[in-house]
Formats: sequence, C-alpha cells, structure tokens
Amino acid sequence: MKTNIEIFDKNLDTVKNISCDSHNGECMVNCREQIINFDKVTNSYLESINHGIDCIPSCDGLVFTDDLWIFIEFKNGKISNTGNYYKVKKKVPHSLNIFCDILGINISTTREKMIFILVYNKDKNKISDSERHNSNSKDFIIGHVFDKANKDLIGFGLNRYEGVYFKEVHTFNVDEFCEYFDNNIKPII
Repeated sequence: MKTNIEIFDKNLDTVKNISCDSHNGECMVNCREQIINFDKVTNSYLESINHGIDCIPSCDGLVFTDDLWIFIEFKNGKISNTGNYYKVKKKVPHSLNIFCDILGINISTTREKMIFILVYNKDKNKISDSERHNSNSKDFIIGHVFDKANKDLIGFGLNRYEGVYFKEVHTFNVDEFCEYFDNNIKPII
C-alpha cells in the first residue's frame, strides 16, 4: 500500500502485526496485507512537532482505498464497562485530529469519506447464556432486531460517531472483520 504521503508510507505494516496484542502475545488477525500503522504515524507526528511520543492514544490501523479512508482499532480484551471502552472513545477524536492535520482537511470531509471499524474478540465480549434468556438484556434484544432486519449492530456505544465523525461505523468480531476486509477493502497499492 502506498499513498505518496511520506508519514503514512514510512509507517506500513501487516494487518497481523498491527492487530497484535502485546500484553498477551497473540495476533487477532492473520493477514499479511500491508496497511498503515497509525500508532506509528501518531508517534512520528508527535516527534515532528517536538512532543513526546506515546502520550496520545490513537487508532491502530489506517487504510486508503480508491474512495474511502478506514480507521481500524483492534481490541483483544473485554470492552464494555472497562478501561478499554474509555480508551477507544479517547482514540477516536485524537486520531481524527492528527489525521486531519496531516491531510489539511476538516471533520466534514471525514464524515463523507471515512469509516471506523472496531475489531473485538467475541469470546471476551459475548452475552452469557443467562443474559440471552433475560428479557431485560438490551444488547440481546437489539442484536436480535438488527439480525432480523439484516443490518449491522454497532456495539459498545460507538454508533454515536456515525454521521458526526464518520460516514460509517462498524463493530466486527475477528471473523466478521476478515470477511469484510476480504470482500470490501482493497487498499491502494
């Protein structure tokens, strides 16, 4: 993947490496396709403005296609009601600010051309059997309705960013992401 934007082109990596959970020593996705490592872009950006690196949380990956830009965030741990949930929420505006500054664009442009994808570990973020049979389980009921309507459920409260920051927001487990990536994402090479 080559964008002809130096800070992006210098920070390419495989989806496999970008999806790696360093705390548990496992990669979520086994894909050798190269995309932009946006964590590294953020560190390069911060160095370029003489600021310490690793002080601003950012999305893991970035993909340019012919007509879209796609942020990808990988979360291997539990998300709902944990520190991971709040980390994801912080990463979105920080990543957008850096991305927009690099390209010299504003949020109205990302609202038209950008997608955000959260890839999660379904084994660590599933509804328990007791919740499945509990009629008060809002997530289960909403998920069932979306399945019947043949629409994607945007989990973890990230639906609030669709139409504000991004054209689309998706939350996919690893299998769903791999299928979506193979069928819909054709990085510019």
